Amino acid sequence: MKNNIFSKIAVFGQKYKTYFVVGIVLGSIGSLLNVVIPNMIKNIAALISQSLYTNVMDFDAIRVVAIKTAVVIIISFIASYFGAWCLTIAGQNMVKDLRSALNDKTDRVKMNYFDTTALGDTVSRMTDDCDAFSAAISSNLGKAVFSLIIVLGCLIVTFVINPLLAFCSIASILLGLFINASFAKMGTNAIKEQRRLLGNMNGMINESITGHMLIKAFNGEEEVLGQFDEKNQDLSRALFKSQFFISVLTPFMDFVSNFTYVVVCLVSGIMIILGKMQIETIVAFILYIKMVTSNLTQIIQALGSIQPGIACGERIMEYLELEEETDEGRENVSKTEGDVVFRNVRFGYVEGQIVLKDFSAHIKPGMKVAIVGPTGAGKSTLINLLMRFYELNSGSIIVDGVPIKDIPRSKLHDLFAMVLQETWTFKGSIRENIVYSTKNVDDEELEGVIERAGIKFLVDAMPDGVDTVLSETANVSSGQKQLITIARAMLKNSPIMILDEATSSVDTRTEKLIQKAIDDMTKGHTSFVIAHRLSTIKNADVIFVLKDGDIVETGNHEELLDAGGFYSELYKAGLDAT
Repeated sequence: MKNNIFSKIAVFGQKYKTYFVVGIVLGSIGSLLNVVIPNMIKNIAALISQSLYTNVMDFDAIRVVAIKTAVVIIISFIASYFGAWCLTIAGQNMVKDLRSALNDKTDRVKMNYFDTTALGDTVSRMTDDCDAFSAAISSNLGKAVFSLIIVLGCLIVTFVINPLLAFCSIASILLGLFINASFAKMGTNAIKEQRRLLGNMNGMINESITGHMLIKAFNGEEEVLGQFDEKNQDLSRALFKSQFFISVLTPFMDFVSNFTYVVVCLVSGIMIILGKMQIETIVAFILYIKMVTSNLTQIIQALGSIQPGIACGERIMEYLELEEETDEGRENVSKTEGDVVFRNVRFGYVEGQIVLKDFSAHIKPGMKVAIVGPTGAGKSTLINLLMRFYELNSGSIIVDGVPIKDIPRSKLHDLFAMVLQETWTFKGSIRENIVYSTKNVDDEELEGVIERAGIKFLVDAMPDGVDTVLSETANVSSGQKQLITIARAMLKNSPIMILDEATSSVDTRTEKLIQKAIDDMTKGHTSFVIAHRLSTIKNADVIFVLKDGDIVETGNHEELLDAGGFYSELYKAGLDAT
């Protein structure tokens, strides 16, 4: 799986391969020059050792070797620095593209993913996981590779210097690495579980903050705190477990390093007594072993960051490989009048649980259609299918003579303007919130929409008018935000309008303002209105009464009341008061 992760994510680094190649080459040069340095120090030690026997210190020779050593150290530093710089640029740009890919993927993921996955988990993948993966590849991966080059180079040199001493040293190091690898494997699994629990925690925090007023209103603080404590305990245990496996690696490598020094000192001491090794050779050997153990420690530390990066990379790729919405549509609607046909539509969110059963209807251009029914009858589902947020199990939906499955999604969505129960405004000016994605809007057109939507009084009361930024400090009510979303739909001026319980959560005065704006907006447009309030329903051209996924009654308000059927029951039960 790990190899697959790196090979899949490597695709995002193709654009920056020049930086990667130059960085690796420069870093490798710096690492190999580091391997040469102990041998040059050995030459200095040999000259000094020789002077002990001859009583003559050759300062010129020592100066030449010392200058050469300094030059090698400087070149090694420059090469290593620019190598790391190139890898950082490549890594950061690669992660930037990865974030963009995650954001783009969000627009293509099937809607049922968001129905079954906590928002916090998705946000965690796009933020925390990307940051952890960035840390892994931007610096730590290069650090691990260059340290490995130094380790291999030093080991080769130690075998050339003294095979027996090198074998004894490597045996103790390999034993330590074997034990470390076991801890590292357990650490990776623990980190993956930690990231999953962190996503769940983020999801709960998001829900608690969003619904904090309801939590207080229902005295649910104790229950929420209990749930938070439980998730916090689980996350804390996972953090402890993952940190334990990571934190034990470096101290253990320190132990291995010290143990290796002891082995080297014992064996080399015996060899000096036997006259089989010179002191300068021991100096070089100890320096090489120190470089081996210190770079192994750096590798372990880098792996401590790479391991979470691998776990996060897996979560990122899981998201990028989610099933996407299909968009095989190639036809354009040549004549946009707003004629809509539902033909034997059958659909269920979950296999085996059908929400709409053989639904059929024909809405002519310019008709205002109200959709009513009890909770779970399939009202909002009908709109979701019309917008092709979900695919039908069977049947077809036809807009202006073209099945929606044959229309590209972007072209299909251009045919609709939506106003939902949950007002969606973003941090930006009133102008930006109204215009949104509509192109080429001039001030005169914008002012006309503001007037028609009934928010001129709001804009005039704002310090910067239409350029006032909507934020926490801007005193804008939920009803006023709803009027802004209606203005947005008006400006888009699509042939088909969708209003999903747009007046369900506002006061009577604001409802009248919204209703007036809705009547203006839907004039001359085909419109679908899902509502519980009589004021929204009674002036509809036709009312579809849904029950258990089927249309059980059709007609206008008076006709349905006279029929004394299910609609009449809903009306008497308080349809106009909800």
